[in-house]
Order: sequence, then structure tokens, then C-alpha cells
Amino acid sequence: MKRTISLMLAVLVVLSSGSAAFGAKVAKPNITAAGAMVYCQNTGEIVYSKNSQKKLEPFSVTKLMTVLLAVQNLPLDKEVTVSAKAASQKEASINLKEGEILTVEDLIYAALLPSGNDAAYALGEAVSGDMETFIALMNKTAKNIGCKKTHFTNPSGMQAKRHYTTASDMMEIVKVALSNDIIRKAAGSTKYTIEKTNKSKKRVLHSHIKFFVR
Repeated sequence: MKRTISLMLAVLVVLSSGSAAFGAKVAKPNITAAGAMVYCQNTGEIVYSKNSQKKLEPFSVTKLMTVLLAVQNLPLDKEVTVSAKAASQKEASINLKEGEILTVEDLIYAALLPSGNDAAYALGEAVSGDMETFIALMNKTAKNIGCKKTHFTNPSGMQAKRHYTTASDMMEIVKVALSNDIIRKAAGSTKYTIEKTNKSKKRVLHSHIKFFVR
């Protein structure tokens, strides 16, 4: 999967400390992403916007919706048995094995840090039982959040014809996702260890991005 995301990763939700010198002249940022938004959580102000309504491929930012639904519907210590379909997910993965048992918490970190498509798929199945039902839940939740130009077809962000969002819509998803302490902690982590499982040795996961939520 492409590591360069069309949307500026996590839509640059700005967590202001209140110490900024408001009114100071700031140079316009050089944003090469096709679409982006900078949002100040404290004031609710849209600090910067570029092509905010343009439909774009969200790639792995999709996983924020997947882990949001996981934390809303599953206990972190719930054990999940990886299906053959989940284990077969290509490109970015942590090489899950069919029949491997991990916790929901393990899978959340695996989906967010190394961007594991296999982990995201396993979470979707754990939430809804089958992927078709989970995709429907993703789209229903996006609509409930207020996303008007978003449609998901998979839980990981793999490229697909009808898999798209906008910077504006993704900002709304990010705001909801990062209001959850579990997701904030995972998204702000650079390293996580999955202990030995029934199918694998201990795994040490590292973040593949340089954007961290504090």
C-alpha cells in the first residue's frame, strides 16, 4: 500500500497549548498533499484548508475508523482468532497466521503502528462477524459523524474504486477517534510489544510514520 497518503495524515488535528502568539504573522505552509485541513481543538477553528471537499483516497487513515469501531464495540482483552481471510491480507501486515489468537488491544496497535492490513481486517471481523456487515457499519458511522462525501469498501484503506473521503470528512472522523483515550494512546505510541502467541514469537511493533499524537 502506498505510504504517502493523499490526505495529510490525521488531517493535522492541532492540539493547542494556548501558548501560541495569536496575531503573529505566520508564513503559509507548503502543503504538497492533494487535500488537507489543520484544526485547532481548543478553539474549534479551521486554521488551514486545502481542497477540503475534494474526494480522495484515504489509504491507511481508513484504519482510524476501524479502530474506532473496535474500541466502541469490544473490550480490549477480548481474544480474537485470526481467520484465513484476515491472514491473507497483502501489502502492509504483521504476518498474522490463520488460527492465531491475539487480543483486541494487540490488533489495535498492529493496525495503527505498522499499519497492518491483516490486523485491521481481523478487527472488522471481530466487531461484526463478517466483513460485509462491518463495512456497512463503517459507512453508517461515517454518516452519523457528519461525513457527506465518504464511502468505505474495506477496513484497511486498500485502493478500491468506491473507497474515498475528503479532508473535511476525515477531520470529523479524526476528532471523534482522538477523543477516545485508547486511540489517543495508541496513535501517540512509537513502539508496542505483542507477546508470544499460539502461532508466533514475540513481535515488537514500531510506528512507520513521524506524526504522533501527544
